Amino acid sequence: MVTARPVISAFFGCVKPTVRARPMLLTSYQTVRSLWNILHRKEEIDDYKHALEILKEEKAASRGKAKTISHVQPAFPRLPIILDPTKPEEKLPFFHYQHCPCPPQVIYTSDSAEANEHLSRLQGNVLGFDLEWPPFILENRAAMIQLCDENLVVLIHIGKDGEIPSKAIELLRDPKINKVGVFIGGDMKKLIRDFPHLFDDPNLPKPASILELSRLVRLVDPEWRGPGKRMISLAEQCEHYLDKVLDKDDNLRKGNWAGELDHAAIDYAANDVYSSILIYHKLISISKAKDLKFDHKPLLVDLDPPSKPKRDRFPTVQEIEAKRLAGPTKHIIAGEEFFLSWDRTKPTPAIMKAFEAFLSGRSIPEYANERGIKEITVKMYICEAVKAVGVNALSAEDQYRFFEEAWIGRPRM
Repeated sequence: MVTARPVISAFFGCVKPTVRARPMLLTSYQTVRSLWNILHRKEEIDDYKHALEILKEEKAASRGKAKTISHVQPAFPRLPIILDPTKPEEKLPFFHYQHCPCPPQVIYTSDSAEANEHLSRLQGNVLGFDLEWPPFILENRAAMIQLCDENLVVLIHIGKDGEIPSKAIELLRDPKINKVGVFIGGDMKKLIRDFPHLFDDPNLPKPASILELSRLVRLVDPEWRGPGKRMISLAEQCEHYLDKVLDKDDNLRKGNWAGELDHAAIDYAANDVYSSILIYHKLISISKAKDLKFDHKPLLVDLDPPSKPKRDRFPTVQEIEAKRLAGPTKHIIAGEEFFLSWDRTKPTPAIMKAFEAFLSGRSIPEYANERGIKEITVKMYICEAVKAVGVNALSAEDQYRFFEEAWIGRPRM
């Protein structure tokens, strides 16, 4: 009996040490072919590692310093963070509606008649709104609607019959009442999508006056967050304006909102929606202190935006041929010349800006933090740009940085 344990162990030993291989019988062509693929794959990975070592050696030699591979410094070493010992770091307390100066009354109900009674008690022209649903089940329909003012929080548990209290629909449709929250447009669209029989009637108005808090933050407090379209999470806003940490425990946030809720889940839902109304009033206070007057309409979310015009036709053979004869187009990026093949789509401005920052020597975390986007997004932009111009167009140093810092695919050369 011939076993493949040594071969498989050698392979997994270089890529995933925690995996154990069991003995296999070479009894078929398929098994032999699988072993051949494993050996071939190991050679590719070895070639990739060897190429990176060569690039590191060339980089060290170009600086005139004899360094071993294990001691090559990164292109952009992280600076140490120096803490002031005289100012110890203070941990902010968790936000809880019961700890507020005037804690609100919280009503949790699944009865439509009871919900209508309490929703009628909500006052003012601004209400906090939020939506919860179970993320990891097949039918992840919206399961809870949260509405509140400064004195009352109403948590409406939607039953299997899909009945939403009529007063809740009335409040959502009322254009004179602003509903505020973070990513509230996505929540409202999901509610409409999950219950089309309640919102598809063309003779009745759809939910109106949906105000996104992120837009209000950028308008009222540009010193903290300047212009941009990225959403500012409710947790960030709570920490900045209320000096409290909003608990975002995954066990609660991704729990089964369709089932019966315990006290912890009820508190989580109440904290989310009540913090949004407090942040709104805090922002209004800041705007009054600055004597800032603004129109609420640009802050509202359009639930039915105009669709983008579709392309009328595909390019003709003559147009493609003319583009081919024109040859590659030249682009100057970070002082370097790059040529884009005629059959390649020109990268978007966002991709080109990220690529230019990368070529200028800026680190990915620094650029992501400046633009207010995730690091994985910056890496995807850089990969798209390199795909367009070709990896061979980069210098040896830029290739090394690309594979070390930005490459998010499988190792290959």
